[in-house]
Amino acid sequence: MRAFVAVEISDSCRAAVGRFLEKLRPAAGGLRFVPAENLHVTVKFLGDVAAERLPEIVEALRGAAAGRGPIRFGVRGVGGFPNLRAPRVLWIGGMDPEGRLADLAAAVERATEPLGFPPEGRGFTLHVTIARPRDGRIPGGLRQALEGPEPDFGETLAHRMVLMESLLDPSGAKYRPSAEIALG
Repeated sequence: MRAFVAVEISDSCRAAVGRFLEKLRPAAGGLRFVPAENLHVTVKFLGDVAAERLPEIVEALRGAAAGRGPIRFGVRGVGGFPNLRAPRVLWIGGMDPEGRLADLAAAVERATEPLGFPPEGRGFTLHVTIARPRDGRIPGGLRQALEGPEPDFGETLAHRMVLMESLLDPSGAKYRPSAEIALG
């Protein structure tokens, strides 16, 4: 199964992002939007994982979460990787002023590396993927909408991280939680 570690955003942030995406749809052209129920912050992508390895992964994640409390972060701003002119991914950004989510991501990297999951190789960037262009371009009208005032979608207080299974489907990926790991 394809797996990743995520922190979910709050229902209020999810609803605010959903409303924002609905406003963008008329100018969206060939974008594939992420369904609201799939919105999350990826802490670590694991890739293909055999089901029998889940217990050791969950144990490593529990170790990474130990001694931490809930993590508060803001959900705001819009951008693209590598940029908005030719994005592969459109995202909503985030604010982690105390760096606690970035610290969690680093702890997850350290905990999963001995299990054969290599480090990402670049620093953690707090973001929520919202869409993927089919051809690497976005319509000019949409680009203008994205370059407007920075939207603020609220805050999330995360009490857990989730080991997610990604099920590939012709209509898009579906995510199913395999395990929840409390923070603290």
